[in-house]
Amino acid sequence: MPFAQAALLGCGVVTGAGAVLNTANVKPGESVVIFGAGGVGLNAASGARLAGASRIVVIDIQPKRLEAARGFGATDVIDSTKSKPVDAVRDLLPGGVDHVFDFVGLKVVAEEGLAMLAVGGALYLVGVAKPEVDISLNIFAAIGGQRREPGRSRVETDRIARGQRRLRGARGRDAQSRRGHVVLTVLARQGDAP
Repeated sequence: MPFAQAALLGCGVVTGAGAVLNTANVKPGESVVIFGAGGVGLNAASGARLAGASRIVVIDIQPKRLEAARGFGATDVIDSTKSKPVDAVRDLLPGGVDHVFDFVGLKVVAEEGLAMLAVGGALYLVGVAKPEVDISLNIFAAIGGQRREPGRSRVETDRIARGQRRLRGARGRDAQSRRGHVVLTVLARQGDAP
């Protein structure tokens, strides 16, 4: 394998696709939102495609990156300079998202990620811009008790609400595994890698 491809495989691919495939263990049919369509975020989109995610929504501020995201597997793209991400995602996925990946590292992005989660969903903080960044968290909403969903009885809503939302930090090395490196290398050689 050429050095340039191997270098990408050792960082952007392993961190982005690894966060989706290893850390989050995205399953076929689940929904994914990715904040940040840089090299790591694009590889996360490709990892979500490989995992069989039903919806892969990529959010960024640069139209060229959003267009590239479609080539990496995004089913939907959102330009956050033109739309409010939470509203746009809720229009696409009214019940919320199963997995949100933050590759940006800004307070507002993490808070928006939490706001768009489905009950039982998880936010993965991968990008960190500054170590002093804090996020606000509504505890009631985080445990799934925010509101009754339209069309659901109180009993059904209470049952669903027991599956609280999760927040998890993910570092590059957390997303890596020996098996993951082998699988991604094989896929790269076949031309189907992230």
